[in-house]
Amino acid sequence: MQHFTILPFIGAGSLRFGMTRDEVRGHLSGEVKTFLKTVDAAAPADFFRDHGLLAYYETETGGLEALEFAGDIGPAWKGVALLGRRVKAVLQDIDIAPDGIAIDGDGVTFEALGFGLYAPGWLKDDEQLVEGVIVFKAGYYALADQPASPGR
Repeated sequence: MQHFTILPFIGAGSLRFGMTRDEVRGHLSGEVKTFLKTVDAAAPADFFRDHGLLAYYETETGGLEALEFAGDIGPAWKGVALLGRRVKAVLQDIDIAPDGIAIDGDGVTFEALGFGLYAPGWLKDDEQLVEGVIVFKAGYYALADQPASPGR
């Protein structure tokens, strides 16, 4: 598995937040499918099927704002591989104070580090593996928690 190093609030690997859709596509090969992830999504996302990678873009600027990994390109933080490993093992390897961490039954969001782990049911199952990782720009979750404004 190829690893993309997470650069908190900057991007992952060669992908940087703020890049245009065309710039992101220039860094990844293979088939791309553009779609709305949810019915109320403000902007279409790109799915890079060959890599199992989703790219999310801002409505206003069209710049890259988040990346969601679930395939062959696995993100790593300070050398710690995140995908396909037990959640509790990843947490031990990251070894960060609980400030800036949001925990729920679907995973862990490291708000202070700019990424989150998706592992549904992990609190009840010690063997649950990380199925997905999201890497996001500063303010991504704060914006998601606010009501949508006109044009957003």
